[in-house]
Amino acid sequence: MGVGLIERRKEYDAKKERLAMIFKQAGPDKNFDAVTLLEGDADTKMAQITRLNDEVKALDAECKRAAIAEALERENEARFKVPMPEENPEGGKKQRDTRDPFTGDIKNFGHFVQMAVYEPNKLKAMGIDSGEAGGFAVPDQFAARILAVPPMASIVRPRANVLPPGEYPDAKLEIPALRQGVSGLYGGVTFSAANEGTAGTANDPKLDLVILEPQRISGYVIVGNSLLRNATAMSAFIETLFRNAKAGYEDYQFIRGAGGALPLGMLNAGAKVQVVRNTASDVKFADIGNMLAKMYGDNPIWIANKSILPKMIGMADTVGNSIYITGDITKGIPAMLAGFPIYYTFRNPALGTEGDLMLVDASYYLIKDGSGPFIQASEHVAFTSDQTYIKMTWFVDGQPWVKDPVLMEDASSTVSPIVVLK
Repeated sequence: MGVGLIERRKEYDAKKERLAMIFKQAGPDKNFDAVTLLEGDADTKMAQITRLNDEVKALDAECKRAAIAEALERENEARFKVPMPEENPEGGKKQRDTRDPFTGDIKNFGHFVQMAVYEPNKLKAMGIDSGEAGGFAVPDQFAARILAVPPMASIVRPRANVLPPGEYPDAKLEIPALRQGVSGLYGGVTFSAANEGTAGTANDPKLDLVILEPQRISGYVIVGNSLLRNATAMSAFIETLFRNAKAGYEDYQFIRGAGGALPLGMLNAGAKVQVVRNTASDVKFADIGNMLAKMYGDNPIWIANKSILPKMIGMADTVGNSIYITGDITKGIPAMLAGFPIYYTFRNPALGTEGDLMLVDASYYLIKDGSGPFIQASEHVAFTSDQTYIKMTWFVDGQPWVKDPVLMEDASSTVSPIVVLK
């Protein structure tokens, strides 16, 4: 465990213990006047308790993210560590394996890519077929690592509703959804009192369809043939590169994709609710409250373009109190805003543009995975420069499950799991 995580965990434990002692002093009746660990009147003590509780939540979230990051780092180190020659009992170096790398089982992802370039017939003989996208389907043990997306690398996918490829991975899939909007929260279902012998009111719930059809997405990298011949080193490089590039590209599309041949991003969805910002090219305290009032969902997160960070650091309430950075800024940027996690990225628009700050419940976003990934390689395009093009192709689609903003029971409030600052 890193030193920073240890210190943060100690701070979390200390503050959590202090909070527990405060509530113990207050007793089951929550008599905060009896609390001697805090100074001031009851309102002042309550404000201190609220602030301490927020700090505990933020520290807990920070520790969890740091622990995930460390675990992933250890996993990658173990996975991609290049074995060194071992000492033998006589004190000499162990002889390196000089057997033909293309015989027997596929040793790693780099070896698989080598075979796609130099020995395609052997892959075919193993029963590794190409799909609709062309190229060779990546074996499951390597595909799983490419498709594994750490929460730190991707914002939407780890929190979305992901539909697996299934028996017909690239086929169109229709998902029923209530047509809400003006039909109300329950899609047109209404209730009324009915006495015995009195006919009930007829209801006509409106159903809609969300249509997902995985589309082809491709990306390629150019590698030198010297790296291509080193299967172990290339496996670490190519696998990590494709995994991170795929995660980043998908996340961008799930956030702001245009639809059609691409996923429909939340920013372009009909379900979004726009909150007009208080001041042009700014993010203010009032904007945060207005966005929260329009949120529908149990697990929202903030997605913020990093260009708004200076505005967040200087954000103050109506009487000038700092409400985001409180106390010592050397403790880091808070991981929470108004009690919900905030993630800074460059995948949504920059400061002053619609969507520079978004509040979303990504569990209302559907992702349909299709076939793939597939690998193709060609040394002919860059033959004279001793390089090889390696292309990865996969199929995916995504869009929000809610098609329109939702009209609530008061018949005037319109909310959504996708709220954007305009």
